[in-house]
Amino acid sequence: MGKIVIMPKQGLQMTEGMISSWLFQEGDTVKEGEPLFEMETDKLAITIDAPASGTLLKILCPEGETAEVAAPIAVIGEPGADYAAILAGDPDSAGEATTASTLAPVSADTELHNTSPMEGHIVIMPKQGLQMTEGMISSWLFQEGDTVKEGEPLFDMETDKLAITIDAPASGTLLKILCPEGETAEVATPIAVIGPAGADYQTILTGNPDKLTVSAPAETTPLSEETRSFSSPRARMRARELGVDYHTITGSGPMGMIIERDVLGAVTQSNTATAATIPTPDTSVTPVRGEHQIPVTNMRRIIAQRMVDSLNTLAQANHRLTVDMTEAVRLREQLKAADVKISYNDIVIRCTAKALIEFPMMNATMDDSFITTKDYVNIGMAVATDTGLLVPVIHDADLKSLPEISAISHDLATRTKENRLSPDEMSGGTFTISNLGMFDIESFTAIVNKPEVGILAVGKMEKKPAVVNDQLVIRPLMQLSLTYDHRVVDGAPAALFLRRIKQLLENPGLLI
Repeated sequence: MGKIVIMPKQGLQMTEGMISSWLFQEGDTVKEGEPLFEMETDKLAITIDAPASGTLLKILCPEGETAEVAAPIAVIGEPGADYAAILAGDPDSAGEATTASTLAPVSADTELHNTSPMEGHIVIMPKQGLQMTEGMISSWLFQEGDTVKEGEPLFDMETDKLAITIDAPASGTLLKILCPEGETAEVATPIAVIGPAGADYQTILTGNPDKLTVSAPAETTPLSEETRSFSSPRARMRARELGVDYHTITGSGPMGMIIERDVLGAVTQSNTATAATIPTPDTSVTPVRGEHQIPVTNMRRIIAQRMVDSLNTLAQANHRLTVDMTEAVRLREQLKAADVKISYNDIVIRCTAKALIEFPMMNATMDDSFITTKDYVNIGMAVATDTGLLVPVIHDADLKSLPEISAISHDLATRTKENRLSPDEMSGGTFTISNLGMFDIESFTAIVNKPEVGILAVGKMEKKPAVVNDQLVIRPLMQLSLTYDHRVVDGAPAALFLRRIKQLLENPGLLI
């Protein structure tokens, strides 16, 4: 029957992609999992693997042309098969392709498009970001036997970078959940099966529609519309932690979505209402104290793995210096008087972006064969959340003004804490800034965020005695700490880079 290759979705905001290069020609034999074509969006360029083995019968979207997400772009099948018949879903007219191939998808960048409605649909663990290798199912929003609709939220998943709700790729009955809540699956692994009511999900998994049988649907208790509340993954996570039934909460988010603050607000109201009934504790009785085990989430586990990997594989060195922020403070006050709101961290980001253009080796990556420098600056800003440290990215930071950086950084920080970022907004960073000044941390050493080669740790700004022109004065001082990969950058260039950031912060007029 063959396989229809579709334009994959790379990020929640992607609507179309451009084929930059086909790596095979029509008539060539391709193998499942082998690079098939290169594509570009407005956010990234990526190579996509073949979702099945066979002959590349037809290229429907030539190089240089654009296709919408999920639009057919090529057909793979047996040699001599009629690609038009495969597109039409007519196995009896598919030429020599008389035997159905086992076409469970193995690429997270493609969806299973069936050539017959009886074949059903295999739901796979989607790839959310280039570095994702596995994901954890935090919640199924339907039960086995429920009817689902294409595009309707199907399940919540977590990676090391985000928690996200994934929509159903097809309409039908949720025949089988293969990956239960709380368990992890590798990218492209089948996690559920959707098909006709009463169908045998195993025949769909094996790709054998001739043996697919339809029996009376099993009795299930589908979730009611009242039960299937519109809520964010973070809200549901917080509700589970606090033992709150979020179905009873009124949402204040977009379109009435229940968000984290709604859950926390409901807990506060509940505590206030019951405070009067709480008896005064008997201080004569020694309370029982013990230990509590907190499950290691998938996000925390992968963060731990990456931090250890970074320390074990990079030659990490560190430089520190103190910056006089007097002129930066004056600049911020002048902008504030003009009703332009910026933070000191925004100024640090802008100065660092300019310095990275001047020191391209600090804006690079390294593999076994090449050191790759970037003509663009994408600065990751480390944001602490209750579930772990996340790093949203300000793309093209070197081309943005201070007000633009301020608006973007505030928006990213807010949506990061609400788990509302797309994978595109958390990928592509070339350098990272971590600021713990708001926690009264004077100085610290950060770990490089691979595959980047540097990270800037920013401490708190504090008025301290300083010697200026042989005079003891009080100045707002701030410590910067640069951790860098000594395999790529030597000590002297790294010191010059850090000193350049200091010069820009102490003389922000140089930004003009």
